[in-house]
Amino acid sequence: MDRARERNHEHERKADGSTRVGREVVFPETAEIILIAPEPNLVAEILKRSALRVRCFASVADFDAWRARTSDGGCLVGLVEELMTDRDATTGPLPPPLQLALSWLGNQPRVPPLKAFAEAACPRRSFFRLWSRSMRERPGRFLDHLRALHAQELLAHGATVEDALRHTGCCSLPALRRLLDRWH
Repeated sequence: MDRARERNHEHERKADGSTRVGREVVFPETAEIILIAPEPNLVAEILKRSALRVRCFASVADFDAWRARTSDGGCLVGLVEELMTDRDATTGPLPPPLQLALSWLGNQPRVPPLKAFAEAACPRRSFFRLWSRSMRERPGRFLDHLRALHAQELLAHGATVEDALRHTGCCSLPALRRLLDRWH
């Protein structure tokens, strides 16, 4: 009777996405482990032994900050504002289409490609003309700086490298490294 029950439950799916195979529970590839450990050697040892994705945090405060950031959609509004106010970014008041484009950019969860950003508020040709009259740096360079700031913030708050690549629009780890080296 027990063997029949085991066979019936051999591939039972759980609500958490895990699958029960016999007596072993197997988690899907998307499962993550949250690890809060201030000891870097312990973290390195656990990461070596784990086949699952692990998010590491140095403290509970870092974990809470990451959770708060990811629960609000992770919008870029703070970083866009930082880029606009920290430096002498503009040559004067911004025209309404650029204000609208920057507002759209701030509400994105990921850094979009330049083409999508340029088409957010007006025709692309108009966008580039307005941008060149109003801003000190090229829009591609502005987005690269935004990508670097966003990647740095994500990595500082426990995001995996894969998440940082996905949210910044970088295609590879070397591209992300070059971007971070250029801006920081």
